[in-house]
Amino acid sequence: LHQAAGGKQIIATKTLPDVGIMVQKRVTFHDEIAFDDGTRVLINRLLDKGEFRSVYLARDVTKQQLYALKRVDCHNDDEIKRCREEAAIHRLFHHENIMPLLNVKFAQTEAASSCSFFYMLFTYLPRSLEDEITVRRLREDRPEKQRRPFSTLEALTIFAGVCKAIKALHNAGLSHRDICPGNILLQKAKRRIDVGTPVLSDFGSVGP
Repeated sequence: LHQAAGGKQIIATKTLPDVGIMVQKRVTFHDEIAFDDGTRVLINRLLDKGEFRSVYLARDVTKQQLYALKRVDCHNDDEIKRCREEAAIHRLFHHENIMPLLNVKFAQTEAASSCSFFYMLFTYLPRSLEDEITVRRLREDRPEKQRRPFSTLEALTIFAGVCKAIKALHNAGLSHRDICPGNILLQKAKRRIDVGTPVLSDFGSVGP
Protein backbone atom coordinates (compact mmCIF):
# COMPACT_ATOMS: atom_id res chain seq x y z
CA LEU A 1 0.00 0.00 0.00
CA HIS A 2 1.21 3.50 -0.84
CA GLN A 3 -0.22 6.46 1.06
CA ALA A 4 -2.09 8.97 -1.08
CA ALA A 5 -4.08 12.14 -0.41
CA GLY A 6 -7.55 11.21 0.85
CA GLY A 7 -6.87 7.49 1.05
CA LYS A 8 -4.54 4.66 0.16
CA GLN A 9 -3.45 3.49 -3.23
CA ILE A 10 -3.71 -0.17 -4.13
CA ILE A 11 -2.65 -2.06 -7.23
CA ALA A 12 -5.59 -3.38 -9.29
CA THR A 13 -4.54 -6.32 -11.47
CA LYS A 14 -6.41 -7.37 -14.59
CA THR A 15 -5.48 -9.92 -17.26
CA LEU A 16 -6.32 -9.13 -20.87
CA PRO A 17 -7.78 -12.45 -22.15
CA ASP A 18 -6.97 -11.96 -25.83
CA VAL A 19 -3.25 -11.56 -25.32
CA GLY A 20 -2.70 -12.99 -21.83
CA ILE A 21 -1.00 -9.82 -20.60
CA MET A 22 -1.39 -8.80 -16.97
CA VAL A 23 -2.04 -5.08 -16.49
CA GLN A 24 -1.66 -3.24 -13.19
CA LYS A 25 -3.18 0.14 -12.33
CA ARG A 26 -3.23 2.21 -9.17
CA VAL A 27 -6.63 2.93 -7.64
CA THR A 28 -7.49 4.85 -4.49
CA PHE A 29 -9.12 3.05 -1.54
CA HIS A 30 -10.45 5.16 1.33
CA ASP A 31 -10.44 4.08 4.98
CA GLU A 32 -13.62 6.11 5.65
CA ILE A 33 -16.76 5.47 3.62
CA ALA A 34 -19.53 8.09 3.57
CA PHE A 35 -23.00 6.99 2.44
CA ASP A 36 -25.62 9.29 0.90
CA ASP A 37 -27.82 9.26 4.02
CA GLY A 38 -24.98 10.69 6.13
CA THR A 39 -23.80 7.39 7.61
CA ARG A 40 -20.01 7.33 7.89
CA VAL A 41 -17.99 4.26 8.76
CA LEU A 42 -14.31 3.64 9.36
CA ILE A 43 -12.81 0.40 8.12
CA ASN A 44 -11.31 -1.56 11.00
CA ARG A 45 -9.94 -4.83 9.64
CA LEU A 46 -10.37 -7.44 6.94
CA LEU A 47 -12.80 -10.25 7.78
CA ASP A 48 -12.86 -12.22 4.53
CA LYS A 49 -11.50 -11.93 1.01
CA GLY A 50 -12.31 -13.41 -2.38
CA GLU A 51 -10.95 -12.79 -5.86
CA PHE A 52 -12.92 -9.58 -6.48
CA ARG A 53 -14.63 -8.93 -3.16
CA SER A 54 -13.60 -8.18 0.39
CA VAL A 55 -15.56 -8.01 3.63
CA TYR A 56 -14.37 -5.64 6.35
CA LEU A 57 -15.31 -4.94 9.93
CA ALA A 58 -16.38 -1.29 9.99
CA ARG A 59 -17.37 1.06 12.81
CA ASP A 60 -19.88 3.91 12.65
CA VAL A 61 -18.03 7.19 13.17
CA THR A 62 -20.67 8.69 15.49
CA LYS A 63 -22.59 5.74 16.99
CA GLN A 64 -19.58 3.41 17.28
CA GLN A 65 -21.80 0.57 16.06
CA LEU A 66 -20.10 -2.31 14.23
CA TYR A 67 -21.02 -3.33 10.68
CA ALA A 68 -19.88 -5.76 8.02
CA LEU A 69 -18.82 -3.78 4.93
CA LYS A 70 -18.67 -5.70 1.66
CA ARG A 71 -16.59 -4.17 -1.12
CA VAL A 72 -16.81 -5.54 -4.65
CA ASP A 73 -14.16 -4.53 -7.19
CA CYS A 74 -15.94 -3.76 -10.47
CA HIS A 75 -14.00 -3.62 -13.74
CA ASN A 76 -16.82 -3.12 -16.23
CA ASP A 77 -20.48 -2.14 -16.53
CA ASP A 78 -21.69 -5.75 -16.31
CA GLU A 79 -20.04 -6.21 -12.90
CA ILE A 80 -21.54 -2.94 -11.66
CA LYS A 81 -24.96 -4.08 -12.91
CA ARG A 82 -24.57 -7.38 -11.10
CA CYS A 83 -23.80 -5.57 -7.82
CA ARG A 84 -26.85 -3.37 -8.20
CA GLU A 85 -28.96 -6.48 -8.83
CA GLU A 86 -27.55 -8.13 -5.70
CA ALA A 87 -28.45 -5.06 -3.64
CA ALA A 88 -31.95 -4.95 -5.16
CA ILE A 89 -32.52 -8.62 -4.28
CA HIS A 90 -31.48 -8.02 -0.67
CA ARG A 91 -33.99 -5.19 -0.42
CA LEU A 92 -36.86 -7.42 -1.51
CA PHE A 93 -36.82 -9.15 1.86
CA HIS A 94 -37.56 -8.19 5.44
CA HIS A 95 -37.14 -11.60 7.01
CA GLU A 96 -35.49 -12.61 10.27
CA ASN A 97 -33.56 -15.39 8.51
CA ILE A 98 -32.24 -13.24 5.64
CA MET A 99 -29.39 -10.76 6.06
CA PRO A 100 -30.73 -7.18 5.79
CA LEU A 101 -28.92 -4.70 3.56
CA LEU A 102 -28.51 -1.39 5.38
CA ASN A 103 -26.82 0.84 2.82
CA VAL A 104 -25.03 0.93 -0.54
CA LYS A 105 -22.50 3.19 -2.22
CA PHE A 106 -20.86 3.18 -5.63
CA ALA A 107 -17.42 4.78 -5.63
CA GLN A 108 -15.87 5.77 -8.93
CA THR A 109 -12.07 5.69 -8.70
CA GLU A 110 -9.47 7.65 -10.63
CA ALA A 111 -10.47 8.48 -14.19
CA ALA A 112 -7.51 6.56 -15.60
CA SER A 113 -8.52 3.37 -13.79
CA SER A 114 -10.99 0.74 -14.98
CA CYS A 115 -11.68 -0.37 -11.39
CA SER A 116 -14.54 0.99 -9.25
CA PHE A 117 -15.83 -0.08 -5.85
CA PHE A 118 -19.37 -1.06 -4.89
CA TYR A 119 -19.96 -1.04 -1.13
CA MET A 120 -22.74 -2.83 0.74
CA LEU A 121 -23.28 -2.30 4.46
CA PHE A 122 -24.70 -5.13 6.59
CA THR A 123 -25.38 -5.96 10.20
CA TYR A 124 -22.24 -7.43 11.76
CA LEU A 125 -22.78 -10.99 12.97
CA PRO A 126 -19.39 -12.33 14.10
CA ARG A 127 -20.33 -16.01 14.25
CA SER A 128 -21.19 -18.35 11.39
CA LEU A 129 -22.37 -21.95 11.39
CA GLU A 130 -18.90 -22.83 10.07
CA ASP A 131 -17.35 -21.19 13.14
CA GLU A 132 -19.74 -23.05 15.43
CA ILE A 133 -18.89 -26.38 13.82
CA THR A 134 -15.17 -25.64 14.29
CA VAL A 135 -15.55 -24.61 17.93
CA ARG A 136 -17.52 -27.77 18.64
CA ARG A 137 -14.76 -29.82 16.96
CA LEU A 138 -17.30 -31.70 14.87
CA ARG A 139 -14.96 -32.13 11.90
CA GLU A 140 -11.90 -33.18 13.88
CA ASP A 141 -10.78 -36.71 14.44
CA ARG A 142 -11.30 -36.59 18.19
CA PRO A 143 -12.90 -38.88 20.76
CA GLU A 144 -16.65 -38.45 21.05
CA LYS A 145 -16.36 -37.02 24.56
CA GLN A 146 -14.24 -34.11 23.27
CA ARG A 147 -16.87 -33.08 20.73
CA ARG A 148 -19.91 -30.93 21.44
CA PRO A 149 -22.63 -31.97 19.01
CA PHE A 150 -25.71 -29.83 18.48
CA SER A 151 -28.72 -30.78 20.54
CA THR A 152 -31.86 -31.83 18.70
CA LEU A 153 -33.41 -28.44 19.45
CA GLU A 154 -30.34 -26.56 18.18
CA ALA A 155 -30.16 -28.60 14.98
CA LEU A 156 -33.87 -28.12 14.30
CA THR A 157 -33.60 -24.38 15.01
CA ILE A 158 -30.83 -23.99 12.42
CA PHE A 159 -32.52 -26.27 9.88
CA ALA A 160 -35.92 -24.62 10.21
CA GLY A 161 -34.48 -21.10 9.97
CA VAL A 162 -32.50 -21.88 6.81
CA CYS A 163 -35.55 -23.56 5.28
CA LYS A 164 -37.65 -20.44 5.98
CA ALA A 165 -35.03 -18.27 4.24
CA ILE A 166 -34.92 -20.62 1.24
CA LYS A 167 -38.72 -20.67 1.05
CA ALA A 168 -38.82 -16.86 1.02
CA LEU A 169 -36.31 -16.81 -1.84
CA HIS A 170 -38.16 -19.50 -3.80
CA ASN A 171 -41.48 -17.70 -3.33
CA ALA A 172 -39.85 -14.72 -5.04
CA GLY A 173 -38.65 -16.94 -7.90
CA LEU A 174 -35.02 -16.92 -6.72
CA SER A 175 -32.37 -19.49 -5.75
CA HIS A 176 -29.42 -18.79 -3.46
CA ARG A 177 -27.00 -21.18 -5.26
CA ASP A 178 -24.31 -21.01 -2.58
CA ILE A 179 -25.75 -22.31 0.69
CA CYS A 180 -22.94 -23.49 2.97
CA PRO A 181 -22.04 -23.23 6.68
CA GLY A 182 -19.92 -20.14 6.03
CA ASN A 183 -22.88 -18.27 4.54
CA ILE A 184 -25.20 -19.06 7.45
CA LEU A 185 -24.58 -16.51 10.21
CA LEU A 186 -25.91 -16.89 13.74
CA GLN A 187 -27.73 -14.00 15.34
CA LYS A 188 -26.91 -13.66 19.04
CA ALA A 189 -28.98 -16.05 21.12
CA LYS A 190 -31.69 -14.58 23.34
CA ARG A 191 -31.05 -17.24 25.93
CA ARG A 192 -27.74 -18.74 26.97
CA ILE A 193 -28.75 -22.25 25.91
CA ASP A 194 -29.85 -21.18 22.41
CA VAL A 195 -27.58 -21.56 19.39
CA GLY A 196 -29.02 -18.35 17.94
CA THR A 197 -31.12 -17.42 14.91
CA PRO A 198 -29.67 -18.53 11.55
CA VAL A 199 -29.35 -15.74 8.99
CA LEU A 200 -28.67 -16.53 5.32
CA SER A 201 -26.08 -14.19 3.77
CA ASP A 202 -23.98 -13.60 0.62
CA PHE A 203 -26.40 -13.07 -2.25
CA GLY A 204 -23.70 -12.71 -4.89
CA SER A 205 -24.83 -15.88 -6.67
CA VAL A 206 -28.59 -15.46 -6.23
CA GLY A 207 -30.67 -15.67 -9.40
CA PRO A 208 -33.80 -17.13 -10.95
